[in-house]
Amino acid sequence: MATTVNGGTQLVAQVDAETRELIDRAAELSGLSPSQFLVYAATKEATRIKEQALHIHISQEIADKMQARLDNPEPLSPKLRDAASRHRKMKSR
Repeated sequence: MATTVNGGTQLVAQVDAETRELIDRAAELSGLSPSQFLVYAATKEATRIKEQALHIHISQEIADKMQARLDNPEPLSPKLRDAASRHRKMKSR
């Protein structure tokens, strides 16, 4: 649930007592209030998930193979060459 408070947005979450104690202790150890700690932790995790979703991670071996294919592409097949030619003719009409 989210509500607007003093120009900001407030998030409300219900947690069990054990989770609340864990958050309170972690916040205390971090020198933050529980609310500040939750915002910090949620923002950090949201950023990590966003980055993970938006970036492709590949091995160096795969990157090298991809680069080699880009540097030395295989010749176009006759079917692909014909399709490209038909497409160019259709666009120029």
